[in-house]
Amino acid sequence: CTVGENVLPGVLEKTVQGKQIGSRSLEVRHLQENENPRGCHLLFIAGRDKKRAAAILAGLNSAPVLTVGETDDFVQHGGMIGFSFLENKIRFDINLNAAQRANLKISARLLLLAKTVIGDGRQG
Repeated sequence: CTVGENVLPGVLEKTVQGKQIGSRSLEVRHLQENENPRGCHLLFIAGRDKKRAAAILAGLNSAPVLTVGETDDFVQHGGMIGFSFLENKIRFDINLNAAQRANLKISARLLLLAKTVIGDGRQG
């Protein structure tokens, strides 16, 4: 699912069209402003609106939805994977504690590629 600006209409849909993970077909949903994202497996929060991103993340609480965003400090505000540009390259940070609260596991290989990892995955 996506929330926010759709800067390349149709590109994501064409990319996943006909693709499957196991026996399940991939589907892209663009959520309306007040639509509940709890039925999504992955939620990309587009745009730079920190307040909106914070409200969406708070509403998900510990729902098992992988949250990905591009706002500054996305992972510091409870998002799981936050993209940023550094030296003309796309980099990402991971909030391991947020993923664990949602009962999601981030692969060790992905953790090694992250610019920054917040938390050690242990709660408490």
